[in-house]
Amino acid sequence: MANYISFTRSNYFRVTDPEAFKKIINCVITDGDSLELWERTENGTTYYGFGAYSSICGLRHEAEDVDDDDEFEADAVYEALSEVVAPDDAIIITEIGYEKLRYLTAYAVVITRTEVEFVELRSDALETAQRMLRNPEYNPCMDY
Repeated sequence: MANYISFTRSNYFRVTDPEAFKKIINCVITDGDSLELWERTENGTTYYGFGAYSSICGLRHEAEDVDDDDEFEADAVYEALSEVVAPDDAIIITEIGYEKLRYLTAYAVVITRTEVEFVELRSDALETAQRMLRNPEYNPCMDY
């Protein structure tokens, strides 16, 4: 049996509260490496990005002794980030992963102040193939 290997990174985006944002990033739980935080300044505006050689798994409370299973869900991270992203910006977190060549995954989570949406490559590709073939029943084996 092989291990699932993943890579995660975001676009560059603006936030309303840099200190609150950094606190969130420091509390993110991954299944491997911690998140790396990047900053860049362009025309006096600071943009942030992050990434890891792992998947985002959840959000740790500041107090290590708190035991709240809800926080150990990736959704808690997305919700926290939606509270600090600039109102006219979006955080796009992309993850790709694989387990040998048994299967490949690729998806993005798009976070704005008001919404969180998931975009999954395989399901979008399957829908595209069904549309192109004019066959809504088309469903090939994509794993082994």
